[in-house]
Amino acid sequence: MSIKYEQIAVLLNELELGLKAAELWSQVSPHPDKLKSTQPFARDTLDFEQWLQFIFIPQFQLIIKQQKRLPESMAILPMAQMSLPGEMPIHLVLQQLDEVVSGK
Repeated sequence: MSIKYEQIAVLLNELELGLKAAELWSQVSPHPDKLKSTQPFARDTLDFEQWLQFIFIPQFQLIIKQQKRLPESMAILPMAQMSLPGEMPIHLVLQQLDEVVSGK
């Protein structure tokens, strides 16, 4: 596994821990229809933290497991700042993810 994939795996774990610490981690999965949204961040069917938990984290874990190509750039932090106001450790993790994926 490349260093970049390893960094992303660590950050995904930190993101999960951050969501749990902020009590934003759900024990109940949303209805499968809500996961089929075509809107960015599934904003029409999920809260941002649900999108992170049920779509973003699993998709990136699959990318890492299958060694698939990463997106060329990513900018999740601005959505996090709008959806989860205030300084949160989650913001720092998402900033780092944006930077690693985008090669900054």
